[in-house]
Amino acid sequence: MNETMTAAAKADHGVWAHALNDVEPRQVYEENVNPDRELNRWLFFPGNVIEPKRARELRHLRQGGIELDSICLRRFKGLVPRLRFTPLEMMPEWMPQERIPEGMAAVAAPKLQIPQTFGEESVHLLLMAKGRTPGVKIYPGDALTALLADINNDPRGRRGVVEITAFKGHVMEDSQMGQEAQLHFFDGAPHFADERAQEPLLPAEWPETLNAIRQKIESRKVTESTFRLIAEEMLGACDDFYWWGSRVINEAVQLGKSVNKNGYINTLPPLVRLLSDQLEIPLEEDQLRLLGQSLNRQPATPAPVVQTEDMGAVFKMLMEERAESKVRQTELEKELADLRKEVQGKVAAAVAPKTTVPSAQPQPQPRRT
Repeated sequence: MNETMTAAAKADHGVWAHALNDVEPRQVYEENVNPDRELNRWLFFPGNVIEPKRARELRHLRQGGIELDSICLRRFKGLVPRLRFTPLEMMPEWMPQERIPEGMAAVAAPKLQIPQTFGEESVHLLLMAKGRTPGVKIYPGDALTALLADINNDPRGRRGVVEITAFKGHVMEDSQMGQEAQLHFFDGAPHFADERAQEPLLPAEWPETLNAIRQKIESRKVTESTFRLIAEEMLGACDDFYWWGSRVINEAVQLGKSVNKNGYINTLPPLVRLLSDQLEIPLEEDQLRLLGQSLNRQPATPAPVVQTEDMGAVFKMLMEERAESKVRQTELEKELADLRKEVQGKVAAAVAPKTTVPSAQPQPQPRRT
């Protein structure tokens, strides 16, 4: 051990060394790292990323939201519905005994009755009926950590799923605060009238765009500390969802403008159209379509009506303007010709060599003899 280590550090090191030597490492994690792992957690998501085709396949997805891979989202079958406070609850994950890690407490599934008819679809039921299938408890705290690490590990930013910390430990059936918050901010939640209903019933004034959601939350933010904290967390989720969605749209648009080496033109996926409607970010093709519609809706400018008796005057005026233009053109051509001659004369005078007249020299006189 390093001699410079302080007394407090030595004591802390001794506690952890003792813990690691006497108990399993997972037990140390459970007791020291995540003490609230068994408490229910609550999630909130302000948008909808369920593509229309996927929503048509599963009825419960038609209320919108985001699908997450967690067994603790048992209320809505792995869905965090849009604008609905959703709990994460403890659920067992069934697995063979040899796959259960050491030190983890296993739970047993209830015995199942052997079906009267045997078929391929009931093989797993027969195998489970021979003995009580073991499982491992998945706690909400562990599920929350894994979910947030997964959905936020995106190079385009956070997707907008946040935890509502005020509801920690609340049970859905007994959470009066959760019901009051749902009614206070969004006037309720979408629900199906019965098992045969294909489309959910929406509350009155249900916001469709992210801007409308912001305004609704801001208008109902109260001074009460709990509801104000909930509103701040929801507004943070709206900011995260906007920046993530805008980056998704930008990347898809840039990819759609490019053409690969085989000449294939990339098209926009359905998710981009879904995000564009919610974030109110118009696509280029939408702008062109709206421009064309606006031009088609504009009334045509009526042509001026010319009376028959005015046709002669109009024709005479046009002929006079034409004659004047011809005269003006002739004058300009004459001025241009004179200017050209003048310039040529000056150039010739400047280039011509200068001639000098020789001076008279005195003639020599003849000599007399």
